[in-house]
Amino acid sequence: MKRVQVLCFLVSSILFLSHAVAGSNSEPKKLSKKEKKEQASREDGRRLIQGYECLSCHVIDGKGSTGGPNLDNLKRSNEFVVEQLLDPEKHVAKNAAAFNFEPSLMPGGLLSRAEAMSIAAYLLRNQSKRKVEKTPSIKAKLK
Repeated sequence: MKRVQVLCFLVSSILFLSHAVAGSNSEPKKLSKKEKKEQASREDGRRLIQGYECLSCHVIDGKGSTGGPNLDNLKRSNEFVVEQLLDPEKHVAKNAAAFNFEPSLMPGGLLSRAEAMSIAAYLLRNQSKRKVEKTPSIKAKLK
């Protein structure tokens, strides 16, 4: 667990520095209330990813470790991602074919539903540009 904390700290530091360097000098556009809420949720997700040191195992925004699945360009539904974040072992068992029948090494029970939803919002923020894949059924995988 100590290793995960150290890795998450390193990842969060990298994300913070990359965000600070990538700042923009242009005037921000006015956002609707819905856009502001979505943006706040995504920003919370980014901070949570840093705080929980997700980059110690995952690649996010081209940064991090390859120990776990790359989370750039996810093609999953919001519900799929939230369920995975809340209870990885149960979710992998339920969707074994989507995970190539491999067990989850991700720690579970760390996030509240609100935190999981914010992280999912951040991970899926560019999803409108991608086609969401349906989760393969176990029957389809066995054929």
